[in-house]
Amino acid sequence: ELVTDAADTPEPVAPFSFVDPADRDRLPDGLADAYPLTMLQAGMLHEMLADHRRGAYHNVTDLKITVPEGFDAAAFQSAVDAVVAAHPILRTSVDLVGHREPLQLVHRTAHLPVGYTDLRGLPREEQRERLRRFVDAEFDRRFDLAAAPLVRIHLHHVTDHDLRLVLTDCHVVLDGWSLTSLVADLLALHREAVTRRTAPRPPSVPAFAEYVALERAALA
Repeated sequence: ELVTDAADTPEPVAPFSFVDPADRDRLPDGLADAYPLTMLQAGMLHEMLADHRRGAYHNVTDLKITVPEGFDAAAFQSAVDAVVAAHPILRTSVDLVGHREPLQLVHRTAHLPVGYTDLRGLPREEQRERLRRFVDAEFDRRFDLAAAPLVRIHLHHVTDHDLRLVLTDCHVVLDGWSLTSLVADLLALHREAVTRRTAPRPPSVPAFAEYVALERAALA
């Protein structure tokens, strides 16, 4: 049995505890929390907004996924709904100018619809060309930072058991580790829903607010 030293465990962070009292009345309705950006997030946003044409930190990832249990679009959407509900960062938007400092706003709810295109009837070369055009178009579709989630997902069905998952994200909400973890969770939850017919329940994770609190304490 693992025993955790209480001194090493971060204190729970009360919602809105990092928002200046003068700003709280200006926050929009429907929020679960709000807190400042981390230094890394602020740096990314600076680079993004300095030259919109470059597309810095606007990521489009094209992954091949295999579903030996068969693909169920409703089950995959349920898996996405479950992880969005579980992870505040997937319900987060950014307000850069409305408060005394830039804030990330965690909404109580956010919908991430899964796009779907069936390419199984097309020759392989045409499938590749359709995917290439889609990825190029996704790179040109920049996010509205004020609208959560800052992630998009689209699936292209290429064989009965193989799909291409195109995940577009604003890098301030996902890094490489988070992205691979997210995809792994989605596939596991989809598999569970299809094979066991159970409602998807993602693993619990620490709140991102705890990281913000730790960074603020270190800076102080």
